[in-house]
Amino acid sequence: PPPPPGPSGVKSPSNELDLNDPSTLEIYSRILLFKDDPMRDELAFSRTLTPKQRRVVHLIAQKLGVYHYSTGEGEDRHAVVTRIDPEKVCYSSATPSVYFY
Repeated sequence: PPPPPGPSGVKSPSNELDLNDPSTLEIYSRILLFKDDPMRDELAFSRTLTPKQRRVVHLIAQKLGVYHYSTGEGEDRHAVVTRIDPEKVCYSSATPSVYFY
């Protein structure tokens, strides 16, 4: 069945963001601050995010034009936002800077 109508009576697609939701707004703020900080290359979100919150991370990252992916499995799964295309990274022995929130 289709999703129930939102508060305005309009059905909201799964790829639409509700910036009135405090959790979504917090994620948006963190990614926006990350995007504007030239000193950081990567932003890793907490493993405690729900799958729905991880989905919000991916949607916001896509809208703001930064790379994003999820890594880990089960309880260790978490979302990462980065300036560097993860498919073009040549991993070295250096440990990347990671910030957990």
